[in-house]
Amino acid sequence: MKTENKKIIVLGCPGSGKSTFSKRLHALTQMPLYHLDQIWWKPDRTNISRDEFDERLKEILDQDEWIIDGSYSRTYEPRIRACDTIIILDLDEEVCMEGIRKRVGIVRSDIPWTEEELDPELVKQVKKYKSEDRVKLMDLLKKYPDRKVIMFKTREEAEAYLDSLSDHSFFSLREKPELKEAAAEWFHQKWGVEKEAYLECMEAYLDQETEYGWYLCTEGDRIISGLGVIDNDFHDRKDLSPNICAVYTEKEYRGMGIAGRLLNLAVEDLRAKGITPVYLVTDHTGFYERYGWEFFCMVQGDGEPDQSRLYIHR
Repeated sequence: MKTENKKIIVLGCPGSGKSTFSKRLHALTQMPLYHLDQIWWKPDRTNISRDEFDERLKEILDQDEWIIDGSYSRTYEPRIRACDTIIILDLDEEVCMEGIRKRVGIVRSDIPWTEEELDPELVKQVKKYKSEDRVKLMDLLKKYPDRKVIMFKTREEAEAYLDSLSDHSFFSLREKPELKEAAAEWFHQKWGVEKEAYLECMEAYLDQETEYGWYLCTEGDRIISGLGVIDNDFHDRKDLSPNICAVYTEKEYRGMGIAGRLLNLAVEDLRAKGITPVYLVTDHTGFYERYGWEFFCMVQGDGEPDQSRLYIHR
């Protein structure tokens, strides 16, 4: 997908979702993406000098096209002067505060370390954003009225905008039953489970024998993400059902919120049918919490030497 906008800056309060938005925009446009946190910070949590940072930023701004993610209000003006499009995630403070809480413990590509606890300095930045950084930004927008400004007040608005640019489709298998064979083969290739096992579950779902469904994301004709719902994902807590299973997103599409949208689609579809809560077994920490999942207990997987974490979505 190509865009007429070639020089884009993504701004907003910490925790507003700038980096996630920018990564998805990069995946859609294939334009070079630069995270200012990756430039400013070193892995040991020290930073480069302002002069070095400004020089590296200038090198980026001199290029023909780019997406630049990051606040750094000191450099608002040179970026606004050089850009053609300003995207602002203008979310409420409490939403942003929840955003910085949810990313604790998550490995991210936009910063050179993993935050193990909530940073008090980051909390301060969130609290002062509306009264300081946002005021400065709004004043600069008046100074450069010819720049294209796109402002989102909610995450849903931002996601809808990206959806309008993409060829991604999210749906249950019942909506596109003709993909049954391709979906079963895709899950088999990703997880090594026999294709026939997937086909059996999918056919029961399509024949209305169960409401435990299968959900896919496609780009054009290609399946890029998927998950299923089964009674038990091969662990000893048979009383905790149903279980989300086989969650997978193609590597080049990770970090774009696709798996999260599929999870939400499955949970809401089940809830509409009176099926709640839903459970999920994983060894990951920090990811599912972003989408409303809570750690519930440890479970013993069938034939597994170690226990795994079981999450619940109420």
